[in-house]
Amino acid sequence: NTPPPALTGVTVASGTAHLQRLGDGTIVTRGLVQWTQADDVFVVQGGQIEAQWKLDSAGTWQSAPSVPGSSTSLYIGPLDDSNITLVRVRPVNSLGRAGEWTYVTHVVAGKTAAPSNVTNLTNTIKPPQVIIKWDPCTDLDYSVTELRSRGIQPDAIAVTGSGSRRDQRS
Repeated sequence: NTPPPALTGVTVASGTAHLQRLGDGTIVTRGLVQWTQADDVFVVQGGQIEAQWKLDSAGTWQSAPSVPGSSTSLYIGPLDDSNITLVRVRPVNSLGRAGEWTYVTHVVAGKTAAPSNVTNLTNTIKPPQVIIKWDPCTDLDYSVTELRSRGIQPDAIAVTGSGSRRDQRS
C-alpha cells in the first residue's frame, strides 16, 4: 500500500469574488484553493483531499473539511486580510494512506473592488415631499446608502437595504 503522489498545480485565490456573507450579515474573507486532479485511481475513487492553513507566524494548522478525491478545489477560511498564509493540501487514498503535503504561500486579499455606484437615481417633487428612488445595491458587503443634499439645509441621511427614500421637509 504505497502512498499516493503529492498534488500538483496548487494555487490559492482570494479577493472580492471569494468573499462570503454569513446569515447575520458578517462578511468573511476566504480563499479558493485549487489543484490538478489526483492521478491515483484510489484517491479519485473513494479517497479524499485534505487541506490546512495557518498564518505564517502561527504554530497551529487549521483544517478544512475534507472533500472527495475527485475534487479539484475547496474554500478555506476565515482568513486574515493582508497576511501571509501558508496552505497545504494532500491526497488520501481509499485505504486511508496519505500522500505528501503540497505547500503554497498566499497573501490574503479581502475586498479588492470599489463599492458600486448608485444606479437609476431619480427624484420626484411632490410638495412638501421629495421622493428619491434608485436601484438596490447588489454588492455582497452592502450596508448603507448615504444621501446628501446641498443647499440651505445640508444633511446626510443613511438608508439601509432599500432602493427608495421619501423625505418630507417643512
